[in-house]
Amino acid sequence: MTTQKVLTTDKLAQQIQACAFAQLTGWLEIEDPQGQQWSLSFHLGRLTGGTSKMHPIRRWCRQLSVHCPELSADSVCQGSSAHAVYWDYQSLAELVRQGKVPLRQMRSVVAGNCTEILFDIIQRQEQLRCGSSEQLTYRQIPQDTIDSTSDSSLVVIRADQIWQQATLAWEPWQQAGLVNISPSLAPVIWDADQLRQQTSLLAYHNLTTLVDGDRTLRDLAV
Repeated sequence: MTTQKVLTTDKLAQQIQACAFAQLTGWLEIEDPQGQQWSLSFHLGRLTGGTSKMHPIRRWCRQLSVHCPELSADSVCQGSSAHAVYWDYQSLAELVRQGKVPLRQMRSVVAGNCTEILFDIIQRQEQLRCGSSEQLTYRQIPQDTIDSTSDSSLVVIRADQIWQQATLAWEPWQQAGLVNISPSLAPVIWDADQLRQQTSLLAYHNLTTLVDGDRTLRDLAV
């Protein structure tokens, strides 16, 4: 498990493609100089999921709300004794096995989850490229050195498709000059009185309701 540096975004794309060509079953683990980690899981060279410590439950809930709207927000995100919790891969896989959620919807959830993770990796790489001599590092972890589950290959997705979706999302973000602004940040309204003077009552109500300092830019986009 040799650790190597990612010098450019193209190099990152090449490494992900290398995992596909080598039919990797295992993980591609990527880390920035500050210790932030992302992991992409593969089964025979195809993506089966991804993980990141940055808002993992919120990201999963966001994808469920888009692709599995039949699962209530309470069931998905709040998790009390009166509600089932569907915020991870295994619990959603169980619903697929029970016939309660179509496999295509789970595939969309996993694809959306991986796309967001890849977007974040690309953004971090570009931030380092523009303002630091440090780079991301990566290493492959073969299947025989990690835990496996029977559901790990229920959904498999071509890595190049997810990479394309992530870059399509990243390019306009970069062109808008937002390289250093993470979509995982939550905007706040600093001067509500001034906002009220410059907007209609309806716009003011909508903005102050939605922009509450808790919802991230990604949450607001859903």
